[in-house]
Amino acid sequence: YPANAQIISYSAVKGKTVAAGDILAELDSSDLDYEISNQQTVVDSAYAASLSGGESARVTYELEKSRLDMMLADKDKYTIRAPYDGIITSINRANGGDEIEGGSVCCSLAPSDRVEVYVDGGDAAKFRFGQEVVVKIDSVDYKATCVQAPDIAPSTASNHATRRAIFRLEDG
Repeated sequence: YPANAQIISYSAVKGKTVAAGDILAELDSSDLDYEISNQQTVVDSAYAASLSGGESARVTYELEKSRLDMMLADKDKYTIRAPYDGIITSINRANGGDEIEGGSVCCSLAPSDRVEVYVDGGDAAKFRFGQEVVVKIDSVDYKATCVQAPDIAPSTASNHATRRAIFRLEDG
């Protein structure tokens, strides 16, 4: 979440498939809306002054306009959207009217087209390209299809993981 705010709506549901851009939560931005309205008035005045003023008036207008543009970009952050297609794997339960703290997490999202699973060497041999399996993420089972047969796990995997398989997930 971008700032301390009140939740207007919360639609993140664990196990739900979402598309990039889907709204997960909307926050109250009325304080920011008030600031934007005031800044718009400043921009309008600066624009009028720039029409008959010199270089200084034009620079003032450009500066005030850029401040307004930054505020409008900040306002967009009050609508939390899925950054990519995926499946919601965990949520930070919230309801309309709840107060949230800036910096806290709305939900977690796993990309549905590419989930990497690291396993020890013995179990890795069980996976084959196209094989349908069940992958458990945060206590939720997802139907999945192996899209890349096991290969060597990267050095960032846990100490016991020697192989990696990649799956495409379906709704849980």
